[in-house]
Amino acid sequence: TMKDDGDDGVIINSNSNSIIEYNYLGGNQADSGGAIHVGPDTFVTIRFNIIEYNRAYYSGGGIYPAAWAKANISNNTIRKNYAAGWGGGGITLWNQTCSTGNCNV
Repeated sequence: TMKDDGDDGVIINSNSNSIIEYNYLGGNQADSGGAIHVGPDTFVTIRFNIIEYNRAYYSGGGIYPAAWAKANISNNTIRKNYAAGWGGGGITLWNQTCSTGNCNV
């Protein structure tokens, strides 16, 4: 399930499987995951996107997979994102299963 909550980017709710591809995700802001926030116990494939100029107040300016999320992140351009709190301007990773490849970060 994907939804847009105004200023937030894409939010993937818990316990789902999703693909995010061929998008421009820019100028969004959220507490964590300015462009993409992946909920716990979720599998997401993120590929062929431009993710730029997003902001998080805590972590994951571009992409924030929550704990126990599974993400396959490939062939994206991830640049000029900012996280004010705990870091991870482009991507914040902790306690997830994540693979990345061929990204321009």
